[in-house]
Amino acid sequence: MQWSMAAWLLGFAALAQADVSVRFDLPAKEGSLYARPYVAVWVETSTGEPVQTLVVWHRQTDWLKDLPRWWRKIGRSGDYALDAVAGATRQPGGYQVVWNGRNRAGQPVPPGKYVVQLEAAREHGNRSLISIPIELGKTAQRYTHPAAEEIGPVQIQTGAQP
Repeated sequence: MQWSMAAWLLGFAALAQADVSVRFDLPAKEGSLYARPYVAVWVETSTGEPVQTLVVWHRQTDWLKDLPRWWRKIGRSGDYALDAVAGATRQPGGYQVVWNGRNRAGQPVPPGKYVVQLEAAREHGNRSLISIPIELGKTAQRYTHPAAEEIGPVQIQTGAQP
C-alpha cells in the first residue's frame, strides 16, 4: 500500500512540474461598435507543430477563421475537441488558463522548448498574435510579454507554482 501511495505522489509531483499558467488581460476598448474579441490560446512545439489548444472563446463558429493563425494550424482541420475548450467571448478583464503539459491525445509532453500562442480578433477592431517561447523540464520559470492591441500583458509561469 505504501508503494502505491508513493507512486501516486510522484505522479502528482511530475504533473505539477508540467503545469503552465498563462495569465493575460483583454483590454477595455471605447466606442459604440465595440465587440468582445474572439480568443484562442494554444501550445506549439518549437518547430510549429500544434500540441494542444487551451481555449477558444467565440460567439459563432463561422467566424473562427478570423483567428487566422489558429485557424490555419488547428481549426480548419477539425482535428481537435472544440467543445472541450470552447466558450463564449469574454468581457475586458484578467484571465488565467492552465495547461497540464499534455498533448491532444492526453499524453505528457517531453521536456523541451515550446511556444505559447495567444491570438485575438475583434469585429470592427484589430487582430493580435503573441508568441512566447517557453522551456519545460527545468526549474520553475517566469516569462512575460508586453501588451498588444487586442491582448494585454501576458505572464507565464512554468513548473510548480510557489
